[in-house]
Amino acid sequence: MDLFLNIISAIISNIAFSVFFNVPKKAIIYCTITGTVGWMTYYLLHLYFFGNSASNFFAAIVIGGCAEYFSYKIKMPSTVFIYIGIMMLVPGYRMYVSMEHFAKEEYIIALNIGAIAVVHAICIAVGVLISSIFSKSIKRVKLMRFSKLYENND
Repeated sequence: MDLFLNIISAIISNIAFSVFFNVPKKAIIYCTITGTVGWMTYYLLHLYFFGNSASNFFAAIVIGGCAEYFSYKIKMPSTVFIYIGIMMLVPGYRMYVSMEHFAKEEYIIALNIGAIAVVHAICIAVGVLISSIFSKSIKRVKLMRFSKLYENND
């Protein structure tokens, strides 16, 4: 039941974020798929295998891969899909709690929680970066193969 509720919540929140960020109508379903697949990757990895940071990292790689695929498929920038996809992973609550402890002058607790939030954000950024680099290298290899084929036919 918990898995089902996570899937439904991810779908609803990704649709809501897509509407909030004025995503083109033809891309809303793809943004929802990207975000839901990313969240389920995070949820299952966190539940069975890794901690928060590693789960964020691998989920960001999956989100970046889906975003690159959908950007190629429907001819839109991949950032449209990445923004919606990573929205569920962003450690906003941790940053809020960190700022709350700063306001209460509990600096050690605030720095500890803030550092954890920054590590999670870095893991997300590096995961998206790796998937983007991997996608670009695949495109470059395909282009090189195509150009070699074209040169051999002349």
